[in-house]
Amino acid sequence: MGLVVMVYFHGSHGSGSFHETVTPLLIWGSGIVGPVEIETGVNNLLGDKIDMYGLPLHNYGRLRREIQQADLCPLMASLLGVPIPVNSIIKYAEKKKSHFSILFREFPSLKMSDINNMENVCESLISSGKYHEAIQEYKHLTSLALNGLNYYHKYDRLYLGFCVSSTFFLWSLVIICRLFDRSDNVECTNHESYLNSFCWTLINCIVIGFGLLVLTFANSWSFGPTVYQLVPLILVLSLNYSTTRRKQLLTLINYIWNGLFSTNYEVPSLYTVCSITFASICLLELLIWGFFHRYLLSLACLLFALWPYIDQSFRPHEKLILSLWHISCCGLAIFPLLPAIGSNMCPTIVFITGLILTPISIISFRFVSNSQNHLFIWLGYLFGFVICLSSFAVYAMSFSVIRTGILKIIIHIFSWSVIILLPLSVILLVPTRLGPRMIGWTIVYVVPLLLMSTYYEVSFFAVFAVVTYLWFYIETKPLTLILKDNIRVWDLGTSIDDSIHLAIQIQYPYSENPLNLKRFRQSLFFIFLLIIGFFGTGNIASINSFDPRSTFCFTTILNPALMAILLLIKVMCPMLFLGVIYAAIQLHNGNPDNYSSSINSQRSKRGYHSILAQTGVTAVLSNLIAIHFFVWLKDEGSWLDIGTSISHYVIAMSISLAGFLFTLLGREMLSFSVNSNINQKLLKVSNKHV
Repeated sequence: MGLVVMVYFHGSHGSGSFHETVTPLLIWGSGIVGPVEIETGVNNLLGDKIDMYGLPLHNYGRLRREIQQADLCPLMASLLGVPIPVNSIIKYAEKKKSHFSILFREFPSLKMSDINNMENVCESLISSGKYHEAIQEYKHLTSLALNGLNYYHKYDRLYLGFCVSSTFFLWSLVIICRLFDRSDNVECTNHESYLNSFCWTLINCIVIGFGLLVLTFANSWSFGPTVYQLVPLILVLSLNYSTTRRKQLLTLINYIWNGLFSTNYEVPSLYTVCSITFASICLLELLIWGFFHRYLLSLACLLFALWPYIDQSFRPHEKLILSLWHISCCGLAIFPLLPAIGSNMCPTIVFITGLILTPISIISFRFVSNSQNHLFIWLGYLFGFVICLSSFAVYAMSFSVIRTGILKIIIHIFSWSVIILLPLSVILLVPTRLGPRMIGWTIVYVVPLLLMSTYYEVSFFAVFAVVTYLWFYIETKPLTLILKDNIRVWDLGTSIDDSIHLAIQIQYPYSENPLNLKRFRQSLFFIFLLIIGFFGTGNIASINSFDPRSTFCFTTILNPALMAILLLIKVMCPMLFLGVIYAAIQLHNGNPDNYSSSINSQRSKRGYHSILAQTGVTAVLSNLIAIHFFVWLKDEGSWLDIGTSISHYVIAMSISLAGFLFTLLGREMLSFSVNSNINQKLLKVSNKHV
């Protein structure tokens, strides 16, 4: 006897469609009911019909039966003649014992008393010979039992989710209080002081009492859920226990209105507060939903283009800069609408983009360099020549004839030499000046991205770099207004011993306001550009299925480890470039004194506060994004859905860490120099012989 059934596996690989999750199952053995054959007339009527899942209603004239994945275990146990295993599921009594008896809620559709009643009804039907009614009753009981199993499996999810969300909120509050390091005191009357003291005492009692209840039932819980419940309590006690932290928490509400949206403590208009808040929420939500739908990132870019009209402090005075800002942001909005980088390959686009970037790189390096330094002039031409050769190398490797000749070896040697020697040339030859270092490191990241491009990656990076440089220019415009003696922002040194900034530091006192609109905007823009840099040319699926042809300039042999390293370099190039620009913005952060004092965070207290404040605000915003993806975590469905939800959550949690690491690395790139005497000697030689 045989029976053909279709099994639905809800934890499958692939996209999770029913055609991938439905599995045919053939069963034979004694005691199994044979297949139900369909009559010829009915077979002709049902021949072309399908069910709601797009599957045929029958197989070769036999009626198709469906079972769930949970039915396999009882079926196999019945065939083998062994008891049905139930040890993998926790018992009802143990589940109830591990929770507060007053708050425990049974499954409303199937309580323990209902189970006994339904079993008695089924036994009476069997004893009466009503087997069909008994089978239907058992099917109904099985359906309710499966729903109850799912109910108790997810019973603690809402409560533990609330604990984790509270941890995110309280951790963000601790960060803000840590940044709120001011000496302001709140003047309170005796009645208000008594009321505040009573409130803090009541909160402590509630928290300690709830913590004792959690510890009482900790023996019935695993280690993970116990930690999830205790962490929010520890954070609340840390906020209540410290007198300084309590004062900071009390004054935070008054300060956040007067200080968060203003750097000069002037209360902004209600329209400004509402518009910036609404625009920030919309931008974050578009970025969050852009993880699932890339076209929403285009809307985020358009909102980004309108930011100078929303925030007047970010609006440049030059109409040209404002027009360039709008054009570049609109150009950036085009790329999320394009297909993700995958198997498509068009080396012509890469070649043309490389040729366009060649004169742009030469002119840019010439503009930010000292006109009297002939070495730096020739260095700019060298960088442009390298970009031009890289574009030719990519175009040449697209022909199969060249991939088998001597030119392949030459291109491989050139590619590996470039990615090694270019960073060394910037460190050794480019002076520690803001402009040359920024342009130099930009070229360092353009070249490997150009060598590994297959479609529009370099075009995206070019527009991305324009938007980032305009952001830097608008943020640093207040500094250019105070510089004298024809000193440009590009000429400012990134060394802590620079004499120009020592004079600026004495003239302009340090601002102790770590929370203001400028820092909030910079952190928000950094998160926006970081996500755009990651998802601008693709998504997680396109990264997992990258085209091996993108590594032809480095290797034509299948080497998964080497290709993975090259792919990581390709993905990290826009983010590392963003870290350099972000570090350049933080060097002064709108306050001229911060520029020189924040070069070395270990030797400068002001630099330490600058890094701490900016990273703290970024962590608060990343926690807000992480809460969304925590709520959307999945433990059922296809492995693609489960893995994607976990990947999105990990990316959101890594934003604050990435902001700190990229900024720290970018700061070292701007200020690190092996020996300043090398630059002086090369400068003398170049001026003498050139």
